[in-house]
Amino acid sequence: MTNAFTIHLWTRTTTHSDTYPAIASNKNWNSGQIHDYTARDNYGHSRTSGQKPGWAIALQPNGAWAWNIGDGEKRLDYQPTPERQRLDGGAWHLLAFSVDSTRREARLYYDGQPVALYSLTDLKANYSATSNTTECPVEIAGFAQLDKVLTASEIAALYQERSQRPAATYPC
Repeated sequence: MTNAFTIHLWTRTTTHSDTYPAIASNKNWNSGQIHDYTARDNYGHSRTSGQKPGWAIALQPNGAWAWNIGDGEKRLDYQPTPERQRLDGGAWHLLAFSVDSTRREARLYYDGQPVALYSLTDLKANYSATSNTTECPVEIAGFAQLDKVLTASEIAALYQERSQRPAATYPC
């Protein structure tokens, strides 16, 4: 397993979906059932596959994005509100996250800005960078996975550089 990695991609959509579809993932995210975790945890609704080893970036039914990481037993979920981090307005958005296994932390970014810092202390290091799943609820451009942690200023620079010109899309 890589000790550190960063995933970043540009995405846009005008779609809503009640199925929490994966935008990018390295696990079989869409195989899980949709479950209400609010009675037991503070995850809200999500897919049960979030516990599986790996990570996922998904589209919430409310139009915002979601991030998940799991180790096979435990999971962490980030589910911002659409007022703060909407994807479904048709504009391009940069989504990024870095995992540093040595520091046991994950940092999440939306449009070049840091939005969350998670401790991975309670998770086993049972995840990796390699992406093997993308879905077509959104357009994706500029997908990259790096074997290092990008700093907040490097993520901000990616946003500034790309937001000045149109993104080329990748076919799903």
